[in-house]
Amino acid sequence: MGKKTNDLRELAKLFLTGLAVIVCIGSAIYVGAWIFFVGGVCQVVEGAKLAPADGIQIAIGLSRIFFAPLAGLVTFAIGTLIMALWGLLD
Repeated sequence: MGKKTNDLRELAKLFLTGLAVIVCIGSAIYVGAWIFFVGGVCQVVEGAKLAPADGIQIAIGLSRIFFAPLAGLVTFAIGTLIMALWGLLD
């Protein structure tokens, strides 16, 4: 009975770790690629479309594009830290 319980615990831990890794990678891609990169490109285009081009909107959009990898990396690092605190990373 004890070995079967340990096997089920290990299987559950493996499943939760895999799920947490998928959520962590997915959220990092969402924040870095979609919110920052695509959002920054859209913001630059919208700022350039205005009759007098809005320099602040273009500058903020360009900074969002520039910092997109950093935002994704920070999101991934926070997810990894949460997984370590939960004890999923051994």
